[in-house]
Amino acid sequence: MVKKIKKYLMSQEEFDKKFFYGDMESIRLYIKLSLQEYVEDHDRKSLFNSLFRAIKWFGITKFAKKIGMSRTGLYDALVRENANPSFDTLEKIFRGLNIKLSFDVIDDIEDEKKEYKTTSNYQYAY
Repeated sequence: MVKKIKKYLMSQEEFDKKFFYGDMESIRLYIKLSLQEYVEDHDRKSLFNSLFRAIKWFGITKFAKKIGMSRTGLYDALVRENANPSFDTLEKIFRGLNIKLSFDVIDDIEDEKKEYKTTSNYQYAY
């Protein structure tokens, strides 16, 4: 089990000092931990918050332009109450962060029925 990183209890300044050291590798590690937490707890709001904090490090407007979105559209997709970004939007965000998402298919139907509610097979590569 991944230790919770408690990102939602920190100010942006505390967060930046703890996780970002001015390089992409620290951002990728933070996103990796956030994805692992999401696989365990399915807390979408926490995952979206993590993505938005990483994007803030780049500059929201600059990042939004890079991925072909408006600043407001990016904010609405990740931060507004009941945010529900499309898969295309999430893909743009991950590509903008230079993170490639991949998924595994469960081969055995019987295993899928048994483990469907408790197992997610998200993988990520960067």
